[in-house]
Amino acid sequence: HEDFQIKLKSIQETKIDEIFLPHIMPKLSPKQKKVIELAVKLGYFDFPRKINLDGLAKELKLSKQTVQQHLRIAEKKLVPFLTENML
Repeated sequence: HEDFQIKLKSIQETKIDEIFLPHIMPKLSPKQKKVIELAVKLGYFDFPRKINLDGLAKELKLSKQTVQQHLRIAEKKLVPFLTENML
């Protein structure tokens, strides 16, 4: 067996989710990601909701139906993953 050396070239601070989650989370389209991130940020998933679908659609300058579709597809990808792997 051969000896080898590893030299550390740099150390950089990053968030844990930037290291792990992109590799194991279901892949969302850029639009799905944008819609669900804004929905979380603006309180769509809070109880009671701080913003409804109409308000979210206005913020995104998209139709209510388009926002609803992006949310449903993103939820369909994320919820099974979360229930199988995180709970």
